[in-house]
Amino acid sequence: MVQIGLFSLKKQQYHVNYSSYADLLKNNLSKDNDNSNGRWVRNLNDKIIKKQAVRAALTDSYSEEDLINIIDADLDAVRL
Repeated sequence: MVQIGLFSLKKQQYHVNYSSYADLLKNNLSKDNDNSNGRWVRNLNDKIIKKQAVRAALTDSYSEEDLINIIDADLDAVRL
């Protein structure tokens, strides 16, 4: 499932730390009753992308790097 999620993010041109993403996915999967695999991962990625977008929008000025990098704080913001 980690590979599915990472492939989806890469396809959308996002950059994320592999181990942090894998840890988040394993953590949230163990605490969530919905185990619909691909759909579950897609929904998690959507939440991460929304947190990343809000973070970038709230900065005074942002670069292209801010728009494509998902940082650990974005991942932590969706941790269950």
